[in-house]
Amino acid sequence: MIYLSGAILPRFIHPRLGWMVTPEMGNKLPDRGYFGIDNGCFSHPERFDRDRYADFVIKKIEEAPGRCLFATAPDVMGDHLGTLRQFEAHAEQLSATGAPVALVGQPGLGVEDVPWRDVDALFLGGGTAWRSGQEAHALALEAQRRGLWVHMGMVNTTRRIKAAQSMGCDSVDGTFLKYGPDK
Repeated sequence: MIYLSGAILPRFIHPRLGWMVTPEMGNKLPDRGYFGIDNGCFSHPERFDRDRYADFVIKKIEEAPGRCLFATAPDVMGDHLGTLRQFEAHAEQLSATGAPVALVGQPGLGVEDVPWRDVDALFLGGGTAWRSGQEAHALALEAQRRGLWVHMGMVNTTRRIKAAQSMGCDSVDGTFLKYGPDK
C-alpha cells in the first residue's frame, strides 16, 4: 500500500510514499514517487473551477509522466447522489486529460449505483464511519474485482492505515506526515 501525503519534503522520499496534490496547494512534485490528484471540493467546494482543474491535472501529468494514480472527479461531501451528478458532468473532460478518473464514494453509494465503465479508480471519501463500514468495503471489493485502483482518503492513524489495508486499498492519504512525521 502507498501512503499519499501533501507534505512534499525531500526527507519523505520512500517507495511506499507518494504525494497528494490539489489545485490549491501549488506544490511541485518530486522527481520520483506516485501521486494522486484531489479536486479540493472537500475543503473549498465554492472554489472548484472545471477548466482550472482540468488544466491543473494536465500540468501534473506532464510534470510527472506515468506516475499519476488517479484524479478525483468533483464530489459533494456526504451526498452520493450529488457526487454521481458531478461525476457524470465532469468525468469525460477529466478522462480527456489522460488521468485515471476516480469516483469519490460517499455514504449511500451502492455497488449497483456506480457507473463502472467510466471509472478508473475508486476513492473512498465520506466520513470515517462510512469509509470503514460494510458499504465502502463492498465497493472496494467490487472495484478490486474489476482491476481498479482503490484509495481511501483522510487516513491519519496507524489503526486506520491497517483498516484500509485489510480492505485491500492500494493507497491512502492523510496529514499524518505533516503533523506527526517522527511518529
